[in-house]
Parts: sequence; C-alpha cells; structure tokens
Amino acid sequence: TRLFAADNDHVYVGPHNAASTGWTEYYVTGTRATLAWVKQRLVAGIGTSIYELTGALGTTTLPTATYTHPNTGWTWTSISEGGSAIYAAGYAGGNSAIYKFVLSTAGVMPTLTSGIVAAQLPIGEIVYKIESYLGYLMIGTNKGMRVASISDTTGDLSYGPLIFEDTNGVYDFAFRDKYVWATGTIGTSPGLYRIDLGTEIESLRFAYAKDT
Repeated sequence: TRLFAADNDHVYVGPHNAASTGWTEYYVTGTRATLAWVKQRLVAGIGTSIYELTGALGTTTLPTATYTHPNTGWTWTSISEGGSAIYAAGYAGGNSAIYKFVLSTAGVMPTLTSGIVAAQLPIGEIVYKIESYLGYLMIGTNKGMRVASISDTTGDLSYGPLIFEDTNGVYDFAFRDKYVWATGTIGTSPGLYRIDLGTEIESLRFAYAKDT
C-alpha cells in the first residue's frame, strides 16, 4: 500500500494511489541508499551498513545496523532475496562480493559482527545488480553477466563464467517465462540480451539493438 524512494540523503514514503498526497521523510540517511523489498521487509544499504527499515512512520532516525562493512570505502549496489537468504552486493576499489543474511527460525534478520560472504567476484569485476529468478541469482557486473545457483540449505552461491561480456556493464534484469532479459550495449547502442534458463550455460543468446 506504500511506495518507498531514495535520493542522495533521504528515504521517502508515500501512497501508491496516484490520487493521494502525503509523501514524507521515512529516514534521514545523509548519503545515497540502495533499497529492496525482500522476504517481506524493506532492506537498505546505506553508507557501509545494511539496515532493516522497520521503524514507524514519522521516525526519521535509522535503526541499529544489521551489518556494517569494516572497509570505510565500501558501497552497497544491490539487494535481492533467494532461497533461504537475503543477499547484498557491493564493492570497494576493485574488490566486489555478495554477502548473505540467512533468516533465523523466527524469520528475523540476524545482526552480524562479521559478514558472511556468499560469493567473491574476481578482482576488478564489480557487481552492479543482483536479482533472483527460478532458483538462480542473476549477477550484472562491469564485465557482463553471470548466473549463480543458490544452495537451498546454506544460501551459498556458485556462479559460472560470464555468459556474455559487456564492457559498459549490466545494470538491470527483467523476467518472463524461462527467459532473462539483461540490459547491455550492442555495438554502440543500448540493447538487451535474452538468456534462456532452460538450456546449459553455453546457450544461444539473442541481442536487440535500437536503430541509431
């Protein structure tokens, strides 16, 4: 029933009904935020920390962080769910990784003093976007796209080689039936790659580029 939006220093909440008014501050972040609705909760990557935003409306102070990365240069880029875990991806310099948060038996996100790495990317490859579909986690990076299988028991990730390379990076995904659509660049034009999850990793890929 509500929408959430973030800019460079706030998270805002408002009604989804276009005829309604009433957008207001939800939290004051002081920096950019990465938001996702995962496992029936709103999770945010703000600065170097991960938060579960469960405060009441009108409370603009951030809650206690679920996890804070020890590297002060760390940036969270994307959050997704999959299987038994919530995943958060980020980077610092040329080092990028995906962290996991496995819910307790009470369905609560644990507060971590040290991060649990579900997948470490090769040095120089930065994760821009993660999103789960049909038991897999799609990983968009500055090098292209990878697909990771998700362990049902531990939430660990096992990713394969780059399905396709794109030096401009992959920033988003869309899904329909057994297909994944990934943003990319075809030649010098914006385009989409279509990946068939019904075949092996060497599957034929289709590309579409808008005429220039």
